[in-house]
Formats: sequence, C-alpha cells, structure tokens
Amino acid sequence: MKFVFVNPHSRELLGFETNHWIETPDFWSERIHPGERQSVLASYQAAIQAGSGKRITCEYRSIGADRGIAWIHETARIVSDAAGHPRYVIGVSLDITERRLLEDQVVQANRVDAVGKVAARMAHDLNNILMIVSGYAEEVLHGLPPGSALRGDVREILMATDRITVLTNQMLAFTRYQTAPATTIELNAALQEMDHGLREALGAKISLENNLGREALAVRAESAQFSQVISAFVRHARETVPEGGRLAISLTRATITEGLCRAEATLQPGEYVVIHIEETGGTLDAAARAAMFESFLPGKEPEQESGPALARAYSLVRQWSGDIAVANASVGGSVFRIFLPLAAVEPSRARQVQAPETRAQTVLVAEDEPGIRALITKILRRQGYEVLEAENGKQALETGGEPGRRIDLLISDVVMPEMGGRELVDQLRASQPNLKVLYVSGYTDEPSIYAGDLPPGTAFLQKPFTLSALLDKVKEVLG
Repeated sequence: MKFVFVNPHSRELLGFETNHWIETPDFWSERIHPGERQSVLASYQAAIQAGSGKRITCEYRSIGADRGIAWIHETARIVSDAAGHPRYVIGVSLDITERRLLEDQVVQANRVDAVGKVAARMAHDLNNILMIVSGYAEEVLHGLPPGSALRGDVREILMATDRITVLTNQMLAFTRYQTAPATTIELNAALQEMDHGLREALGAKISLENNLGREALAVRAESAQFSQVISAFVRHARETVPEGGRLAISLTRATITEGLCRAEATLQPGEYVVIHIEETGGTLDAAARAAMFESFLPGKEPEQESGPALARAYSLVRQWSGDIAVANASVGGSVFRIFLPLAAVEPSRARQVQAPETRAQTVLVAEDEPGIRALITKILRRQGYEVLEAENGKQALETGGEPGRRIDLLISDVVMPEMGGRELVDQLRASQPNLKVLYVSGYTDEPSIYAGDLPPGTAFLQKPFTLSALLDKVKEVLG
C-alpha cells in the first residue's frame, strides 16, 4: 500500500513533509517501528480481506524524521469500489506519546510502591529483632569479667547486628520520605556548577554534553539531594556505557494537561521542567526499564553501585512531586526524563524554639514488642527512673490518665496495634499537658518524624539503637 493523500498536519506528527509521505516508496509500512510492523500490517491485511466498512484500531511506535520515537493511535476503515473490491483505507493518526509515557510511569510507580511496602515491613520487623539481640548482647558484654573468653564471641554478635543494621537502613532509605527541606533551584546554574564534577565521575572514556539553554528554569528541591539525583545517572552511565560513548543532558519545558491525566496518574496537570539525560550504549528491554528503580540493595560487586542510587533518586523526585520516565533512544542507548514542577517561590517562615525544661523522673514506656519493652524498662530503672509499662496505646492512655499521676516522659513506638504513638500523644496530653515524648520505631511512613519536624520536647530514635544512645536521648529530651 501507499499514501495517496495526507493532510498538512502530517508534518507535525512525524516531521516529514507531505510529499515525502506520498512519493516515498513503502513509506506506509516504513513509518511503523520494526518492533510492531508485522503485527500492524497483519491487522490491516485482515481488515482488507474482510472487505468494505471493516474498521481497524491499533497503537504502535513510529519513527520520526529526527529518528525519534512517537507512539501513534490509528483508526481506519476500508472503502470499496462499485464492484465491492477494497479500494482505499481512510484513517486518522494521533500522537499519543505523552499518554503512553504517563501510563508507563503509573505502572513503574505501582511496582516501586509495592516493593517499598515489602521493604518497609521487613525493615520494621528486622529492627525490632535486632533491638532485642543487640540490646541483650550489650548487657551480656557488660556483665562479663574483663578477661573472659566470651567477650570476643559477644562482640562478634554485635558486629553481625551492625552489618544487618546497615542493610535495614538501606531499605529504609528506599521507603521513607526525604528529610531535607526543599528550596528553589535554578537548573541551568545548578547543572553548570556540577559540570566539572560530573565529567570527573564519568572518566575519560565517556564524554559529557551539557546542552543547556538561557531560559531560567527553577524547581523546588534540596540542592545536595538534587546533585545525588543527577549523579545517580552518571553512575549508571559509568557502568553501562562503552568506551567512546557519551552522556547528554538538556532541559525542556512540558505541559501536562487534564486530558492526559487519569485518577492514578503520577503527574498532576501543570507546567514541568524536563531534564533529559541520554546515554549511548545498549538498549533496555521492558522488564529492565520497569525494574530500574527497585534495586535498593547494593550489588555483589563493588562497581555495581548505581542500583541503590537510582532507587534513591526516584524516591526523591517523587517526593518533589515529579517523576522519572525511561525509554530506549532511537539510535541506541537509553533516555531518562526527569519531570519536576516549575517552582513557585515561597516566603521563609520563622521557627520558635522552646527552652528546655527540668529533668523528669517518671517514664511511661509504650511498646508492643515485649523483648524491647523489657529491655528499655530494665535500663531506665537501673538509671534511677520510675518506669511504667504499657503493651499498646490504649493501655498507655489508661495508665497515664489515672488521677493524680504525673508522667514526665513518654517513650512510645510509632506503629502499634489499636492505637499508634501519634494518636496516643494527642490524647494523653489532655491529662498530661507538660508531657515530653520520645518516639522510637523500626519504620514509620510519617515524613515529619524522619524530617525532625516535631514540636519542642519531642524527639525520635531509630531502631535498633544502643543502650547508651537511648539514655543520651532520654537526657536530651528531659533537658
């Protein structure tokens, strides 16, 4: 088949002039990407055989004049001549590249969120167990005489728990919210400032092309963490791009419209800055692209460092209300597109600091893990504190709300059955207005906890913690 008529808008679709569509032999089939060409042609052939009035609907990748890839949604029908023989195919082609991009990002986001939930649950349970093992190992070590042969064995146990703690911290870095406040960053200036460091990180075998413009494009992000995001893709290029390859960085603007968005879309309608990072080298299949940001643990080899870095980068960009799209480049290699909303400058806000109060004596420990609760209680009583225990939030509320009872400090797990730590504090302060709080947790998805955005007299301690760290934090909170 060949084109006999194309309207003037065809140039906007793929970049070819209308005469190219009509005069180039086999352009009807050549415009279809080789990956979908056979299936699309088979659909049209089946429709032609079915005869007049048969309709075709298909979606495929198409190759543009600049060798770029565009997704096309095409609808057509067969028109027959007077004898009933198929004569023409009349159709309409629409560019749906942005829609397909957003759909892929939704799938990617759902996958990462699912992995994050599993990692969060594992981190929570592991940290509780580690707290018990390391805490009682410390107790055993302190109780052994200086010359005991068992001291070395106990230290080996503590070293092993430290190694597991590193792994759980990597899992938490993948799942929890970023801790640093975002500021306004002008991207052209930021990327120019990073230029020398990025070139050094790439090394001599890979060249860097900074194709930046003059337009001031600002986003809301944290400066050091933004550098980590860009550096993550440099690490990936260093591992995957062959010698003589290149990494190109450019900036454009994009508008996400209401029509492109669905209920589950990762990007809301609005104006975005898009950071294009294109690397030469091998292409990625669909499975590799989908799993790109799920490797929150390091590889076995020291040089396999980009997995956790990319996972962290994806988490940060999502927290800045952006997203990352991955695609294969038209001439080999990969293209990463980092979407970040155009910034709106916000006025700075003053913060008030409350003076520390006197040291307390009565501590209420609300912890649903019996081993951890017993360990904390034991250590605090040894230091002279009066300690009350509760195995959940409701029991803690009953204990702390008894008439005439004064609670100076509440140590509470953030995540507990029946009533969590935040709800417990809100209700307990009705009867204990001067209550100070120390939250402890193996994992929580509350961003304000990790960000330290807590009121005066409130602090957070990440499990697993050492006994000395617990005592230092208790003294700090009590002033």
